[in-house]
Amino acid sequence: MKYFFPFLLMLVLTAPGCKKTTGPKISGEVTINSKLYGTGPYYIIGYSFTKGALVQSGSNPEPDITISAQTSPDNTSIEWVYLSTDNFQNSFSLNASFDNSATAEDFFNKYLTVPDTIGYTGIAKNIKPYQVWTFRTREQKYAKLLILNVVAEIRDGEAYAETTFRYVYQPDGTKVFPK
Repeated sequence: MKYFFPFLLMLVLTAPGCKKTTGPKISGEVTINSKLYGTGPYYIIGYSFTKGALVQSGSNPEPDITISAQTSPDNTSIEWVYLSTDNFQNSFSLNASFDNSATAEDFFNKYLTVPDTIGYTGIAKNIKPYQVWTFRTREQKYAKLLILNVVAEIRDGEAYAETTFRYVYQPDGTKVFPK
């Protein structure tokens, strides 16, 4: 009994200091779409690698990436689907395109370091399943994306685009992805 109270006192004094701190989510699978929300101003839901979650445009932080569709001149069909960012930098680089998921996943898993010679564009134009992209955030951090699925159609007279992608995010700014 003489050891019970000192032990209890020590437990009470140290327990509040045991808080789990978590950083950003470094990998996962996400679906985003081009649906507009609100009644004005409108907003779209995109993905924030920093937050590791879906966020709406105009929030803090802004989404790192959103999806849109380019329609035909008469707005009756979708010509191509693209990922974009509001960071005013060339941020997307297509690393490879494949015909099947097994080959794409193998490349994605073996793609461990962003090359220094990589070139970037302002949007990820004409995304398709089994493509592997590199994305550079406004904070100069990197994510690799494997496009798993793309939906492109006219819904209720409006262009609609949706993609599901798997990602690995490097939150420390180096060009080596965590395993």
